[in-house]
Amino acid sequence: MRWLREPILWFCLIGALLFAANHLRQTDRIIIDDALRARISNLWLTQMNQPPTEPELQSLVDAWLRQEVLYREAVRQGLMEDDDIVRRRLVQKLGFLHQFSEDTPVTQAELDAYYQSNIQRYTLPLRYSFKHIFVSEALAVASVHADLMAGKDWRGLGSATLLPKTYLSKNVREITVLLGAEFASQLTALVAGSWTGPYKSSYGHHLVYLEERLAPEPTPLFYITAKVRADLIRRQSEEAADAFYQQLLMRYEVIHR
Repeated sequence: MRWLREPILWFCLIGALLFAANHLRQTDRIIIDDALRARISNLWLTQMNQPPTEPELQSLVDAWLRQEVLYREAVRQGLMEDDDIVRRRLVQKLGFLHQFSEDTPVTQAELDAYYQSNIQRYTLPLRYSFKHIFVSEALAVASVHADLMAGKDWRGLGSATLLPKTYLSKNVREITVLLGAEFASQLTALVAGSWTGPYKSSYGHHLVYLEERLAPEPTPLFYITAKVRADLIRRQSEEAADAFYQQLLMRYEVIHR
């Protein structure tokens, strides 16, 4: 074992150990520079609408350093593996990176084409405009109707209620929410230009004067450009995300067992 006493051997071993130690220190190095401070400062400015003071910036940097150290240790210990919460967050973040933003350029031709191909989405449904007299008791309906036929002002007839006396341009879904499904189911029986009823609602009974039945009609693109644009960008984002996924999927061999 004489060779173990050779100085050149120990020199090489010590040198190799020092090199390895230095390399390990470099891989664990955390650099806090002006670029990082600027990024942290800009994030604070975005959230608080004012730049951080020097003490605030130092506190933010210290908080970032603590988070970075704990994050690296968590990665080193493999805590990210088989963690469904982490998986969902990473997938979500990757999706955000491939989404289009509100600033995505959209041409007028694209807007027109998307609007026309999805015209049903922007078509107003059948709507009703009517006034009504609320009667809490069924037995009082005949008396109220007689007063109407005698020419009395409809606004003063019926039972006291907090319900609006008129409903303008309401569709079936809205009327269902306001007066109940039973009342909404009787809308087809309304006769324009005359008092009819009674019709039962969630609150009681109603004599109804149908003023207008509005047929379904598309909302002009001019009035809903912002909404159509947002819908188009959302559709483009979904298509881009799906194309990105299909491209990634080609890298893998999927085995079903």
